[in-house]
This record gives sequence, structure tokens and C-alpha cells, in this order.
Amino acid sequence: MGIDGATREKRATRLSGRATDLRYTATGVFSLDRERGVLRALDRHTLQPTGDALALPRTVSADTTDDRALWVADGSDGSITAYTLGATGPTGRRTEHVFPGERSPRLTSAQGAPVLVAAGRAMLLTSTGAVARTLSVEIGAGDVVQGAVDAPAFVVVRGGSLTVCDFEARACGPEIAVGAHGSAKPVLLGGKVFLTDGDGNRVLIADTATASVNRTEPLSDHVRRFDLVEHDWIVYFNDPETRFAGVISPDGTVRRLEKYQDDPPATAVTPGPTPTSAGPTTRTGQPGTSTGKPARARTTGGTMAESIKPSGPRLPELRVEEIVTNPATPEVLVPVAFSARVTGAPTAWRWTVSKPDGTTEATSTGAEFSHWFRFVGKYRVSLAVSAGSRRDEQTVTLMVINPPLPLHCGDVVRQSTVLRANLTCEGPALTIGAHDVLIDLDGHTVVGDIKVDNNDGSVLRRGTVQGQIKLDGAGARIEDLTLISLQVSGSDTRVTRSRAEHISIVTGGSDYRISDSVITGSFSAGSSKPSVGEMVGCELIGAHVGLPGRTHSVFRSNVFRSATVLLSQSGGTEITNNIFDASTVELRISSGVILAGNSFGGADVAVTIDASPAQGILIERNTFEGNKVGLHLGSSVPQGLRETRVSGNHFEGNGAAGATVSLGSPGPESMTIEGNTFVGNGHRSDGLVDRHGLAIDDGLHIDTEVGGGVEIASNSTRNNADHGIEAPRGAVVDLGGNTSSGDPAGCTGVVCR
Repeated sequence: MGIDGATREKRATRLSGRATDLRYTATGVFSLDRERGVLRALDRHTLQPTGDALALPRTVSADTTDDRALWVADGSDGSITAYTLGATGPTGRRTEHVFPGERSPRLTSAQGAPVLVAAGRAMLLTSTGAVARTLSVEIGAGDVVQGAVDAPAFVVVRGGSLTVCDFEARACGPEIAVGAHGSAKPVLLGGKVFLTDGDGNRVLIADTATASVNRTEPLSDHVRRFDLVEHDWIVYFNDPETRFAGVISPDGTVRRLEKYQDDPPATAVTPGPTPTSAGPTTRTGQPGTSTGKPARARTTGGTMAESIKPSGPRLPELRVEEIVTNPATPEVLVPVAFSARVTGAPTAWRWTVSKPDGTTEATSTGAEFSHWFRFVGKYRVSLAVSAGSRRDEQTVTLMVINPPLPLHCGDVVRQSTVLRANLTCEGPALTIGAHDVLIDLDGHTVVGDIKVDNNDGSVLRRGTVQGQIKLDGAGARIEDLTLISLQVSGSDTRVTRSRAEHISIVTGGSDYRISDSVITGSFSAGSSKPSVGEMVGCELIGAHVGLPGRTHSVFRSNVFRSATVLLSQSGGTEITNNIFDASTVELRISSGVILAGNSFGGADVAVTIDASPAQGILIERNTFEGNKVGLHLGSSVPQGLRETRVSGNHFEGNGAAGATVSLGSPGPESMTIEGNTFVGNGHRSDGLVDRHGLAIDDGLHIDTEVGGGVEIASNSTRNNADHGIEAPRGAVVDLGGNTSSGDPAGCTGVVCR
């Protein structure tokens, strides 16, 4: 049932299927029919089905929505599927084996990102379903899990208490006693937890900073069961079976509302962020109201409802995802259709097409428009969208060409063109022989090599190359290609949305960027001259990454699966916020390397620092979980690990040890290990021993000589197989603050309280 915001009249809509649920996202409304295993898109005003239906996974164990998608977990195989709305209905993207298959996983959303809780672990997921961060948490069958509105955190309500788990801290906070409470889902916002109390007519507000709990006055003489809903940073209570609703301020002030004028039928109404529901609209922030006739409201305590100030943006992000032209490479005097994929429901559009000289070619204020060009050249297409105070803009380059000529094996291409058929060559296929030449394969395949012969601004896109591409020139672009091998010896190269077996950046190659691509064989980048290289948002499957002598390489937000990364004589490399699944990183004779915010799991030794020497290494805020050894630091030369710092990392469930240190000939002030946590390591050591024959089955195991100069401070160890921290007496510098709990042998070499 929906409420007309202007007239406050009820409008009933019958949904097919007895087990149909509605799910709201910023882009539309979903109908989730568990009984029939069907997902449909609904018109947000009439709630009538639109577009094609889509089959749900075999088992819908849990679901949630974030700002953009509906997420469904299949407990039978441990997969996650993200559903978004396309032109013809819902579309799904499935990620396999995200969690061990189990019957009762939990899904929620925290700060606009999905959170999965399964098998004793909570996982903060990215928009692709990859695991960004994890923390350990045990969830019982009757526990309630709900994500925070404004932080990467979630609350667990169990029995008469609650705890808040924070992905940034990688831990759950202390239990806060709340007593008897109701069954409505809690709301976690602004560091406060709102939940219903046991008598069904009050709201409990738990302050996580002070561990205090306040109780509101009775909500109504009429309300006996109600839900809690957050919208636009305001917490509402709603009785789905009557006309009564209201607002709960952070200080406990109650503001009451009546959603409609007459008694409702026995049809459940759930507040939600659309005008068709009984929930608040984006115009007024009040349940069941709009700019028309307002609902009657009464406030107790003389204070209007207070919106909790967010720590980040709450409204759905407005973003131009992609500008689309059809055809992708237009010809002169041929109409071109312009459209875009945009999220966040813009209310205003502004297109600008600029000529090669910068003057305006065309403008439009529609979501789509058509235009044809009279002259060849490189045009710029800009789209600016807005909705209230939100705004986003994207600009792309559009190459307009003459009608293409047929291409033949061995051709030297001196003007931009589109391939009209597959091209199979026994020798060289094509050579780009001029600046600013674009070859659009238009989905076709070239068998043979393609060479860019010292020319700048080359573009190859949209097809398959079964051969080697050699790029010798500045500003080359590879887009939407599947290829075997790419060799780069020019500067300012960009590879986007492509799939390659091998990519090599050879001498002379510099300032590369590879993004949103897949590499299945190898990637190497070696240069003796200063340069910058970057790989972002890629997936490396079974690939070997080698960086010999590379200066300042950046690897960020990638996924490595059964891959290896080797840095040899490298300097200034940054490896941040990546996921390493059964993959390893090894540093040899390198300095100034940063490993931060990564997740390592399923490897023998996830990270190896072989100092011969390796100096100025920073290892911080990483998670090492489920490896044989999470981190190994070794050096056979004096001060080999000088100025190396291991800080704020989390080591859990590694078979032999969370981290091991082996220094054969250390010097003073070699390294610092500070503020790390070691939990449940060493329980599957398989007889691993250090060079002195001592078993390696600890949280942190240190094998060094007396006077080694390894500084140990403020580490926390818990439930490791033998020691929390094991070091030879007198071999390390104990700076204090270390703790041990549940470690049978406690700590040796340092004092743990």
C-alpha cells in the first residue's frame, strides 16, 4: 500500500506471490519473490512490474540493499550476486565462493557498502563483490546484525546486550547492556544505537561512546508494534498496521505524525525512500508527506526532530558512469546517438560537444540527443548532471573519421579507421604510421602483430588481437581489447577494460596506467630512469608480477588470485588496498616500499621481506588471515631492516605464525613492530621450526641474536597456540604495552600483561 503525499489517501497494490518482498535502491524498486524464485523491477510510482523477470539464485539465504544494488547471498555455494536495474529489467553480477557455504549467512549495508557475515568472519565488500576488509565475529542464531548508516561498522544485538564492530579498527567494541528489547531492526547512526524496548512502546538509545542507555517516553497509546527506519539522517518509528508514526531525536525527543486520516486496512506498510510508500519523502523528510497537505504533527518537549550530522554523504552518489556514443567511432555525416549511464537520479543534464579547436560544436539539455559531424577530427564530449546540490561531470574524447577503407595484412595505417571484418595474417598484420591514429576493431579479430612505429596518440580498441602489440610512442591507449601480448616502450600509456596474457613495460616505457583489466600470465616493468607506473582495479589470475629496478610503482585496489609479486632492487613502490588470495609478495634488496591496507589469505608465506638489505619498509593496516605464515622478515646483513616498521596489522588464524622475524647479523635500531594484533595463530604449524630448532607456533616468533635492536611495543595477542610473542631473552627492545590473553605460554623476551 502507498500513500499519496498530497492527499494522504491510501492506494493498494497487489503483488504477485505470497512471499514477495519490496527492496528499494536509489535507482529503483525490486520485487523479490522467494516463493517463485523470481526478481522483477517495479515502477516506483505504481509498483507495477516493468521489463523482464530474472531468476534468483537457487537459495536466497540473505539479502540487503546498498545505494546502488540489491545483494543476494546463496548459502548453498557461498556466492554473492549484485542486481542492478537495466533498460530491460534487473541484471545480475555473480561472484563465486565469497564465503564458505552455510545456511545462515547475514547481509547488511554499512555506509552504503554491503557487509557479509558468515563462518565467524565479517566482510566489507566492494561494488564488485570482492572482499575489502574483514574482522572476526561470532554470530548466534538469534543475534541481530545491522550496518551503520555513516561508518564502516555494524551492530550485533544478542540477548540483553549489544556490541558495535568497526572495520577500520578490525575489532568489536565492549558489550553494552540494554536489557529487554523488541524484535525490530536497530538503527546505528552517529555513534548511537536505536532499538525498540521490551514493552513495545518505547525506543532505547545506546550511546557507544559512553556505554549509557536512555529510554524515550511512551510513543503512543495506540502503538503496540513498530519498526525503526532511517532516512536522510533522521530516525523514524512506524506502526505498519495503523496511521501512527514519528521521529526519534538523538536526545530522545519524540515527534509524532499521523500518516493518513482514516483507519487503514490490515495491510502492512513499510517506510521507504519513495513517494509510493508510507515512509518519508525526499522533499520533507516526514513519513507520508510531501509538499502537498501536511500530516498532523505533535512534538513533545518543545523541540523539533534533530537530524544527526553525518560523517560522510548520505544521499546516493550522483555519478556519470559512462558516456555512450552509437556508433562508438562515428563517420562524418552519419548521425551519432549520445547517451550515458548515470547513477543518483539527476534532475538536470547539460551536454557540450567541443570541436578540435575548442569552440562549441553542439549542446543539449536532454538525457539523450543526436548529432552529426561535418568534419573529421578529435572532439571532446562533456556531460554535466546535477540534482539539488549534487553534481558530477565527465569528459571523453570522440574521434570522427572518414568512411573507412578496407584493411589488408601488412598495411601501414595513416588515418583512423574501423575494421569491418576479421583479419588473419601469417606475418605482421598492421603498422600505425602516423600520429593520432585510431583503429576500432568493432568486435572483430586480428590474427598477427600490430606495431606502433614511433608515433604518438595511437588508439586500439574494441576487439581481439591474437598476436603481439608493440607500442613505441607517447600517449597510446588500449581500450576494451583482448590480446595475447603487449610491449610498451613509450610514455603515458593507458590500458583500460582489457584482458591480456602478458604485459611488459620495457626500457623507455614510463608513466603507464593499467585499470579495470585482467592479466592471466605475467606483468613486468623494469626501468633505470625515473618514472611512474600505476595499476588500479585490475584482476591478476595466476600471474607473475616482476618489478626489477622500477621507480615508484603503485598497485591499488587490485585482486590477486594465485599470483606472485616480486620486487627486486625496487624503490618507492606502493602496494595498497589490494586483495591477495593464495598470492604472495616478496621484496629483495628494495627500499621505500609501502604495504598498507591489503588483505592476505590462503598463501604459504604471504609476504616475505628478504633484506640484503631492504630498508625503509612500511607494513601497516594489513590483514593476514589463513596463511601458513602471514609475514616473514629476514636479514643476514647488519641493519638490513633499518627503519622498517610493522604497525597496526591484524594476524589471525595463520597455521604456523602470524609473523616471523629471522635476523642473522642485526644492527641497532633495525626495525619496529608496534600496535599489531595476533589472534589464533600457530594451531597448524606442521612441525615448522626456526634455525635453532624451536617450534614456530606463535603469534609473533622472533629468531635473532642478543642485541638485535628489534623494538616491540603495544602488540595484542590472544588465543595463539603457544606464545603470543616469543623472542630470545635480551634479543629485542621491549618498549612495553604488549598484552597476552589465552596464549598457553604467554610471552617470552618481552613482558605481556
